[in-house]
Amino acid sequence: MQRGNCFGGSFQMSNSQNREELAFAYFRQATTDLDFAAAAYRQFARGEVNGRTDFFCCIIAHCQQAIEKAVKGFLIWYGATFPFTHQIIDWVFHTRGQKKYKRLLQRRIQPPILMAAMRVEQFAPTPETKLNTEYPYLARSVDGHEVWRAPAEGFTEIEVVQALRAARIVVAVIIMAP
Repeated sequence: MQRGNCFGGSFQMSNSQNREELAFAYFRQATTDLDFAAAAYRQFARGEVNGRTDFFCCIIAHCQQAIEKAVKGFLIWYGATFPFTHQIIDWVFHTRGQKKYKRLLQRRIQPPILMAAMRVEQFAPTPETKLNTEYPYLARSVDGHEVWRAPAEGFTEIEVVQALRAARIVVAVIIMAP
């Protein structure tokens, strides 16, 4: 099986049959990430984790991964070349030369959901992100001093519910008919 060219900082694949297979593999993994996030939140909602909110960062991380993998599968399906990035929707919308893919995404996903998905994307661990889902980050304390925080300290239940909603819609709409 031919693999996409992942070297040199971008992804590109030319064979259409293998492109379809890879896109569907991305879609399956997006569904798995979303299912895991939803199951973890259900455990929290049923009180099975003793109210521990430190799991919220993990739930949001899986929502972000579900969105990223669904969108990357969508882009692969349509033959796009894209860089390695967790913030793939942001890349499509803010990189010159991506009008075709931007239009395809806009036709598929309503603007409020795209905006919500981009907010979830912003929590992906990248060098530019402060609050993220995986690594300690520098934040301002109430008294204005910089303090190191763990991701487990930074998310609310409302953010989890919003991330789950955005991920559910993005994954469903993209996978429904690439």
